[in-house]
Amino acid sequence: PSLGGDEALKKLAVNATVIDPVEVRGRPGLWLEGVPHVLTWIDRDTGYRERPILVRGNVLLWLRGGLTLRLEGPLSKPQALELARRIR
Repeated sequence: PSLGGDEALKKLAVNATVIDPVEVRGRPGLWLEGVPHVLTWIDRDTGYRERPILVRGNVLLWLRGGLTLRLEGPLSKPQALELARRIR
């Protein structure tokens, strides 16, 4: 899934990884749960980049201003969304 406009989050997954679009305080986000995955991104200076990352729990990604925020841990989707909404 990806979220459009001037801002975008994109995550590709295979196997047992689940990706759901979410909103955090009116901003786009993604909820991921399942197996470890590979992080890919476009670097302004060097272009396409990729690296495996170790995931120790479920992941909530969301956009805030020019930042992409990441919350990872043994939280349920409702718990992670509630915590993210409290982050100022």
